[in-house]
Amino acid sequence: MDRRGMVRSAWGAALVLLLARGVPGAPDVAAPAAPAPGEGSAAWTVVHQAIPTGVASSSVLDIELALPREVRQGGAFDYRVRVTNLAACPVEEVILYQNLPAGASLSASFPQAEVRGAGRVSWSLGTLGVRGSAVIHARAVAGALGPLTFCADATYRVPVCATVLAIRPELLLSLAAPPESSRCEEIPVTITVRNTGTGACTQVQVRYVLPEGLVTADNRRDCVFEVPVLGPGEVRQAVIRTRALRSGPVEHRAVAAAAGGLTSEAVAGTRVVEPRLRVVQTGTASQYAGRDVTYSFTVSNDGDTPATNVRVEDVIPPGVRVVGASPAVTSQTPTQVIWELPVLAAGASREFALAVRSATAGTFGNRVHVSADCGDDASALYESVVRGIPALLLEVVDEDDPIEVGSQETYVIAVTNQGSAAATNIAVRCDIEETMEYRSGEGPTALTAAGRTITCRPLPRLEPKDRAVWKITCGAVSAGDVRFRVSVTADQLKRPVEETESTHLY
Repeated sequence: MDRRGMVRSAWGAALVLLLARGVPGAPDVAAPAAPAPGEGSAAWTVVHQAIPTGVASSSVLDIELALPREVRQGGAFDYRVRVTNLAACPVEEVILYQNLPAGASLSASFPQAEVRGAGRVSWSLGTLGVRGSAVIHARAVAGALGPLTFCADATYRVPVCATVLAIRPELLLSLAAPPESSRCEEIPVTITVRNTGTGACTQVQVRYVLPEGLVTADNRRDCVFEVPVLGPGEVRQAVIRTRALRSGPVEHRAVAAAAGGLTSEAVAGTRVVEPRLRVVQTGTASQYAGRDVTYSFTVSNDGDTPATNVRVEDVIPPGVRVVGASPAVTSQTPTQVIWELPVLAAGASREFALAVRSATAGTFGNRVHVSADCGDDASALYESVVRGIPALLLEVVDEDDPIEVGSQETYVIAVTNQGSAAATNIAVRCDIEETMEYRSGEGPTALTAAGRTITCRPLPRLEPKDRAVWKITCGAVSAGDVRFRVSVTADQLKRPVEETESTHLY
């Protein structure tokens, strides 16, 4: 509530001026500048009045009136009025009133006075801050002899004030994610929530729903974290580690909400890239057994990022052997040929060639398999037909191993035509070591022995997939690690087929 000063002191502030006789001086109407008490040749009188109680500790204003003790009749003199705020809060609408004695008149003042009536003037001083003061410099003319009493009082308004702090909590959500990431790399999503306002945000909840094609390390799609109280200027941060299930653009979106309807949203984007391998293969469609079959294949990266640690693997079919490769292979086994490339740029391709040879007829599938870091594998199959020709397989097996000296060992010799054409004049020859001796033999053709060589009469014809078996029995003469050597010839063979069987004699 306001305390208004149609309040005045009980007696105002009064000062009696004694007027001395003498020659009057001419009044000066310029803006007065009264000297401080104690200055100049004349003595000064200073009075104070605390209003409204008369006691400074319990009053609002202090009025200080300072005038010279004596002035000459008809002369002008300067005086001063100081109003000081004694309160602990600003005082508003301060107005100082002064009653001029009947024998005196006001000729000038600073600030300018307002005439209120005969012998009464006022000054509007506005608002005085805590311990603030306002000073009035005035000039008056003494028109009469004797004591002249100047009185001053004041009115004011002291408002009763209470302060309410107006606050505004504000949420600011930001989201950071790498602009580009490989499909096999971890994609960290950093979510930061700030209170940029002046009041606390309560019941803060931040939610991040992973977009399609993205999951967390533990396969979650929805992530929520809560902050009970987020003070002004405070920051909370969470890092969500995600991985991509496929390539392409991904839009991350997070939403924060707090009590009072506060919301904030943040969006960021990541381009998920990956190599995309493709392999195309061509080759020899038909060939004779024993001649080269050539395969050519192109490995391409159709993706949007380089493929690293590229591995090109050619799986060799059974019965096929490699006779040439381009470019030079990284590694090779009987069942596969491997090329390795450190990097294959996006949009790039490489050419490969492989020459193989099969001794048997049939349809052979050459499969190429390509893999790389962070990309799906690719493969291609190409089939070639190898036309039949005779192909003899020689097998030699001892029935008992090891055997004692003095006992007998039987060797089974099998010749199989694995080809698709008949083999003719198949002749079998066996050579034994001196630790053994020939005892007997049987088979589809007659056997003869000459020294340590046993010869089977040639078999006129062996049809495809047919098998001819001879059995030769030898005696163990002395101990040793012996070899039973067999060789087979045929009209279609340019060189003998040979086989050796090991037998331990003890």
